Amino acid sequence: MQRITKENLVKAAKVSKTILRTGHLPEGMTEAQFKMQKPLYLSVDQVPTYNATIENHERIKPHILSLLRTKRQKLIEKTRNLTTKFNDLAEAWKRKSKRSQVVFFFFFFSVEILF
Repeated sequence: MQRITKENLVKAAKVSKTILRTGHLPEGMTEAQFKMQKPLYLSVDQVPTYNATIENHERIKPHILSLLRTKRQKLIEKTRNLTTKFNDLAEAWKRKSKRSQVVFFFFFFSVEILF
């Protein structure tokens, strides 16, 4: 990995020198802007904001975990409540459905007897 990074840095430096020597800069960019465009780093931890990001992550990690835990607990509670409500409604529907079937059964046969 380090060998590839070094090779890419060498290639980037050569291309950069070639661009500056030939004067084929990207459209609308001055030579000074091109030189300052992108700093090259050998590894990610050389980027100035990397360490600040790691420190910030360690600082807010407990808060994020707490929020995720709370969200999961609320979801579990909501699922339980909805399951209970569904079961109650399903049971009421089954009782009503059985009564309707009995009433329909007696009505159907009483109509047949009349004819």
